[in-house]
Parts: sequence; C-alpha cells; structure tokens
Amino acid sequence: FEVVKRPKPSASADLASNLRPMDSQASGSLYPDLARLEALHKDLVAIEERVENTRADALRERYGSPEEGAAVEARLAPTRDSAASIVVACDVLALELTEPEASVAAVQGADAFEALNALLPVPSGVLRNIQTLQKFVAAQRERHTESARLQAALKAVRAELEVSGESLPDVVAARAQGEYQWRQAVDVALPHLVFSDHFPVCVTWAQLRIAQLNCLERAPDGVHPVLGILPFFKGQKKHVSALLQNAVLDAAAVQAHAEQVCAFACDSLATCDAVCLEEVGEPVVSVLKAAATAQSLVLAVSAASDAKPGGCEARTVVLAKSGHVEPDITVAVRGKSRNFAVLAHPQGDIAAVHVIRVGKEGADVEGAGAALRERQKRTGRPLIGVGDWNGDVRLLSAADAHCAVPGAPTTLADELTYPESYGIDAVLVLTSEGAPLPTVKVMACHQHPCG
Repeated sequence: FEVVKRPKPSASADLASNLRPMDSQASGSLYPDLARLEALHKDLVAIEERVENTRADALRERYGSPEEGAAVEARLAPTRDSAASIVVACDVLALELTEPEASVAAVQGADAFEALNALLPVPSGVLRNIQTLQKFVAAQRERHTESARLQAALKAVRAELEVSGESLPDVVAARAQGEYQWRQAVDVALPHLVFSDHFPVCVTWAQLRIAQLNCLERAPDGVHPVLGILPFFKGQKKHVSALLQNAVLDAAAVQAHAEQVCAFACDSLATCDAVCLEEVGEPVVSVLKAAATAQSLVLAVSAASDAKPGGCEARTVVLAKSGHVEPDITVAVRGKSRNFAVLAHPQGDIAAVHVIRVGKEGADVEGAGAALRERQKRTGRPLIGVGDWNGDVRLLSAADAHCAVPGAPTTLADELTYPESYGIDAVLVLTSEGAPLPTVKVMACHQHPCG
C-alpha cells in the first residue's frame, strides 16, 4: 500500500485566532465550545485541589502528635539494643582498620570483626580490600545511630499515614463533597461535552444528498489526542487534560453524546437522503438502532476494528430512509484494519469511509480507494464514498473517479494549526465518465447539514 502524507501544519498559525465563528455557543453543539470547556477544566481542577489541600492539612495535623510518636517508638524499641551494639562494634572495628599493618585477611580473624559479623553479617563483596570494608563499617554505623533510625522510622510512619489518609474523617468528608461538586459541574456542562472535533458536511451528487460527521468516539484513545490540542492546554504537562477527559468519558456524558449524534443523524434525514458517521462506538450504535426501529429507517453498521483496552471500535455507519444493508468493505494496512459500512441506496451504493492513518506517514488514501473501486467494479453500480479521508481524496481523481473536498478545514486540529486546509471530510464517487460532479460543503453545527 502507498501512503499519502498530510501537509505540515503552519508554524506561524496563532491557535486561538484561527477558529472560525461557528455556532459553538448553541446548547448541545457538535463542535467544541473552547471557552466553556476551559471553564469546566478550571472548575474540576479547583475541586480536586480543595480535596487534596484538605488531605494535606489532615496529614500535617497528625505530624508530631502523640499517636505519631507512639508509632515511631513502636518501630524503634524492638531493635534499639541491637542497633546500639552494632554502633559500638563498628567503632571498635573502625579503629583496627586504621592500623598501618591492617589487611582484610588479618582483620577477619580479629575479635572486633567477629563481634560485628555476629550482629550484622558482613557481605563477602566488601572484603575485596580495606577501603571497601571501611566504607561498609562507616555506613552501617551511621545507619544504626539513634538519630538515623528515628528519621527512618518517622519516614515509614508518615508513608503509612499517607496510604491510610483517605480514611481520615476530614478527608472522607472532603472527598464526598468533591464528588458531589464534580457531579454537579459535569451535569451542568453536559451540553458542552457532546462535541466532535469535526464539522459536519453536506455532500451532493446528482439527486442524492448525504450528511456526514466524524462524531469522535468516546474512548480514551479517541478523546485524549483531541483534548491534547485544545489551546488552553498548550505548554502544560502531558497529563493535564486527565480531569476533563474523565468528564467527557463520564457515563452520563457518553449517553448525552450518543443521543446528540443520533439527533443530528435523524434530523439530517429531513433534508438529506442518507447520513454517514465515523468513529462510532457501541453507545451511539445502541441509540441509532432504537431510532432506526422507531422511525423505520435503514441502518448499516460496520464491524468494529480490533481494539486494545481503551481503544476505539472505529465503526462506521450509514443511516438512510430507504435501501438495504450490504457487507462491509474492509481495508487493511500494516496490521491495522478498518471496516466501511455500505448501504445500497436506489441511486447508488453509499459507503461510510474512515481512512486509516499509518503513523507519521499519513493516510492510506490509495488503499481505501482501491478497496472501493474493487467493489464498484464488481457491482457495476455508482459508489459514493463519504467520510473522513484523513488526507487528500483528490489523489484518486480519474475519468471515472470524481472527488470533491470542501475547500476549508473540517477539523479542530486543522483550524488551529493548518487553516489553509482543503478539508479531510470529503467524497469519492466511482461511476461512469461524464456523470455529474459531487460537491461538499462545511456546515455550521446548528444547521441541518443539507438544509
């Protein structure tokens, strides 16, 4: 397979100023409202900090307490006498090691060595020469002094307190309050947690109109890379988006996202013949199936990709008012595979496309094109491949392969770093020469894509 490289991002692009004034303020917008997401992130950070500050205060209050002193003494007492004997033995042996005629062989026969060895077996490795033995004796003397043992015991007691700190009454109360505040903050923000990082687009070909959206699957591998490019996280630590990711992947937020995607798809059918969706997980599939049954719609859902824990199912979907489901088109490259759902519509076969990215090398546009062409040749019917091409679909242009791109960014990433983008959500129509040319238009998220 030949892979296609994406253009490099514009190094001079100003992240915030590149965003177009789309209607991301609307409740339940499919495009991220950056201001509200940043506000939620700050709220979640503040909630977490209040809990951690309470925990730190509760632990400090127990430092130096009688309970802590008793715990330290309980560690020291059983070995206090033996430790003192080791210090004395080390002092005696250290004097003998300073004698000019001292040697390892001679010292091993001395009473001082035997006394220390009986209390603390001397490793054979330190008997290479006098110098290594001297270092061992000095280190063991320091380790077994009362002050050193006190510091070690105090450190161990506080480490245990750190582990058991969650059970302290103040911490339990703070954690409960934090969880309540977190739930409130996330519930209020639900309309702003249903976003995708793609704009929906409308594809027109002949008399056929198709809405399309990569809806951003709610899985860690799907959400994490998108949160990482949000402007308010720029220059911060790698895992700074973890709190916001937990909110996006909260069960209530995942369900709200599934319902929002379903509403987008069903509403689109008021003006479109079909809808193609990519990055579809089981929650969205479940809601779509219920809607398709209730509204007598035709739903083609691809098989899931093989995914590791936390990975995306990466299903694709075609939803239409008429037609029937056809077998998936499967594309594989370098150990990765992706399945394109296919729905046979009266005007042609509609495939929901999500092209595989191959590391830093780009998207396997040509591999996807070859798989689509193989099916079209087999059926002889027009084939309309609509979706996220992750690259430039125009590379496939030919006399019987008509391609169209929106001529504008269709993703948050491109809006932020490559505003000159032609748009990766696009269409390929495989049909006879001289057939009508397709068009693609980016739509604001509050509009019907084909309205």
